[in-house]
Amino acid sequence: MAGTDAALEIICELKIDGLNISLIYEYDKDVYRYVRAVTRGNGIEGEDVTHTVRTIESVPLTLTLPKTKDAPRFLEIGGEVFMTKQALAKVNKDLPEDERFANPRNAAAGNVRQLDPNVAASRELRMFCYALDAGAADAFEIKTQQSLMEFLHEAGVPTHRGWKVVKNLKQVQTLFEKIGKEREKLAFDIDGLVLKVNDRRTQRELGSTAKAPRWARAYKFPAEEKTAVILDIVLQVGRTGAITPVAHLSPVLIAGTTVTRATLHNEEENGRLAVRLGDTVPV
Repeated sequence: MAGTDAALEIICELKIDGLNISLIYEYDKDVYRYVRAVTRGNGIEGEDVTHTVRTIESVPLTLTLPKTKDAPRFLEIGGEVFMTKQALAKVNKDLPEDERFANPRNAAAGNVRQLDPNVAASRELRMFCYALDAGAADAFEIKTQQSLMEFLHEAGVPTHRGWKVVKNLKQVQTLFEKIGKEREKLAFDIDGLVLKVNDRRTQRELGSTAKAPRWARAYKFPAEEKTAVILDIVLQVGRTGAITPVAHLSPVLIAGTTVTRATLHNEEENGRLAVRLGDTVPV
């Protein structure tokens, strides 16, 4: 890239606000059979959620893929399990108020971990996939992320078809602003775009850190912000004996969570702003 955005294709995918899951398929008699699903966990070990993910209707239990010389024994397909806004409203309607889920992401995470797969099946979970392990992608001669998305789609794996390949950062910004204006119309929550270098060879050359690939970046929408009134300021004694002022706020709903308190730990900033009871503050 050498400091420019020229001659580099970028594929932009919706950043689904859900729970990252890997699907494992094993080759058996000309087909790949679903054998396991695990959460991302700490990046090395995740939770086994095979029993609940198999209840998601769109997740195929067998895959018939094109013949290839070196068919891998296992496939790992990555994606996001989520719940639609409508499904969340339906679930919360039947739950006591203190047991209701704050947002679709919490609902998806909670229901994937259900011990009873029948309960999970009734919660209408969904999944969109966007990743295939490198060994399998090489075996099927997949050269780009765009081709990978088409490969998954043609195999019957659930994908979101709203991705777009762009040529420069100006096009990225235009798409980002367009999606930002339309996001409320979507059936599910997103919190931005995921930008990926389209060419897989370039992906390999860029490599990864211990935590994330260098060839992919999340471009998130600005955090939701609302205002609240300071009702009281209480001094709180912490575990180490440190005293921190805590503002009690008029309840405000932000991203599915009701915020009623906020710490005022920066004494210098509090003094500069002259924070007082009755003030209206951004949260």
